[in-house]
Amino acid sequence: MNNRFSFRRMILAGLSLSALMAHATLAAAQDKTDETVALPRISVTDSVRSGAAPTAAETDGTGSYTSSAATLMGKEAVSIKEIPSSVSVITRQVMDDWNMVTLYDALSQATGVTAIPNDGTQAQYNSRGYGMNAMYNGIPSYNALSGNQQFDLSIYDRVEVLRGTAGMLMGTDPNPGGTVNMVTKRAKADFAATGTVSYGSWDNFRAMADVTGAVNAEKTLRVRAVASGQWRDYFYDHSDSNKQVGYLTAEYDIGEATTVTAKGAERIAACWAENRRVPQIVYKPDWTRHKKAAPFRRNDQMLETLPIGLIAFPGSGITQNLADKAHKMGVPVWRFGEGG
Repeated sequence: MNNRFSFRRMILAGLSLSALMAHATLAAAQDKTDETVALPRISVTDSVRSGAAPTAAETDGTGSYTSSAATLMGKEAVSIKEIPSSVSVITRQVMDDWNMVTLYDALSQATGVTAIPNDGTQAQYNSRGYGMNAMYNGIPSYNALSGNQQFDLSIYDRVEVLRGTAGMLMGTDPNPGGTVNMVTKRAKADFAATGTVSYGSWDNFRAMADVTGAVNAEKTLRVRAVASGQWRDYFYDHSDSNKQVGYLTAEYDIGEATTVTAKGAERIAACWAENRRVPQIVYKPDWTRHKKAAPFRRNDQMLETLPIGLIAFPGSGITQNLADKAHKMGVPVWRFGEGG
């Protein structure tokens, strides 16, 4: 009987001690809640880089894997959070670090895009079960992306991907799958030169050179030239590929808020004419009046002047259309890179 009584007293004493400890802990917690806690200061800043509209989304030289702006809605850079669609941007740093050299390499890593290679020069691309449109520097292309000419990535600053039915609003052959905007590199004021050489299995050799800088002391005239080539065999016999691409662009600041840009073959022709004081006549497609047929009507206008010759640079079907029409008219055609 005494043992039971002692055991009960021990239990009650233990319960009393637990209650006292709980009360003390609660009192200490109440005392702490009365103290003012100072949290560290957190600064939130806008991540969109300042500058002219096209440069706000530029990724070359930033070393960033992301971009806060895109030019999918036109040539003006728009913050991605203001675009009411699913958007991804493959930056120049991603392309360099992942050794992406073709558009297939880039879009194979893009969220929500299925890439199906056709051959060694181009591929088919689908998003959400449909094909995709193509844009260059915010300007819709006449053709869809699949089967279109797809150049080496060395000439591009970034590849922007918009997925969904918003792609129906862009291009002359809209697809509900989305749109891919390929943005070329721009000339820079400070001199810079880069180059890469690689060699891999089955004699896969590739070389690239990129040079940019200002021409005058005021840095108002800037140029950039990119050249790359790839020569390779395959693990199976009787097949090889040989691809080269050249890119030339120039920018001139007319005023503080106005910059004129000329690229590629147009710039080469303009420089040739300026150095030799040859008069130039510029023909631009009238998209408002002729819609899809605008570039082809522009070709007809140029041939109406009965030129004494035509130099055709490698390009899209529009250039091929111009060369074919000139040949039928008896106008001599010299195809650049083919020796005539």
